[in-house]
Amino acid sequence: MFVALFDIDSTLLRTQGAGRAAFVETFRAEFDIERLHGEISFAGRSDRAIVREVLAQHGIEDRPGTWQRFVRGYLRRLERTLVIRRGGLLPGVLPLLRAIRERSDIAMGILTGNIAAGARLKLEHYGIDSFFDFGGYGDHHTDRGGIAVEALGAADAFLRTTHRRSAKPALTTVIGDTPQDVQCARSIAARAIAVATGNSSLSELTAAAPDRALPDLTDRDSILSFITAD
Repeated sequence: MFVALFDIDSTLLRTQGAGRAAFVETFRAEFDIERLHGEISFAGRSDRAIVREVLAQHGIEDRPGTWQRFVRGYLRRLERTLVIRRGGLLPGVLPLLRAIRERSDIAMGILTGNIAAGARLKLEHYGIDSFFDFGGYGDHHTDRGGIAVEALGAADAFLRTTHRRSAKPALTTVIGDTPQDVQCARSIAARAIAVATGNSSLSELTAAAPDRALPDLTDRDSILSFITAD
């Protein structure tokens, strides 16, 4: 059984900055942080890591209650910013997901730095939540490797329940838009497809040595052939 693990932002969809806007508004409203110090990188990182960095920069102790306060405020604002920003699915995404869903030998999951509830809001907003049965998320991990391990474990639990099979790293493909996605694929000995639909150029992605570097996800048949290669 093959497993395809998809990143969300700039791989499946583009929110036109809805997530970042919700972050900024939440820091301002909940913690009186008017401006983020320097350039905070969002691409390829977990929400947990980003929040921890911002809190540390402003001398705020990262307690469990602080994190929960952020999450509650962020999710409320994300629902609104998703509507305001008017993003959309990226080229080739819907045909590819539909083609994978028609097959009985591929299980689809999510591997993202988004917290689980935030990921669900984004996928639901753009109408693709029903394609994914499991995932690894950025609620607890500050590195992508930890999220990859969580995602592979979730895939294994799903396959054991539904197909009485285990998830094998060699038959798992991670699809993302950053060099960090390639790195996290390697951390679980999985294959990697990198797509230049985010901030990383095709040459930058190629330098990260994925198994396949593509401009986008429009070459459905080629991607399916790669995912299902023994």
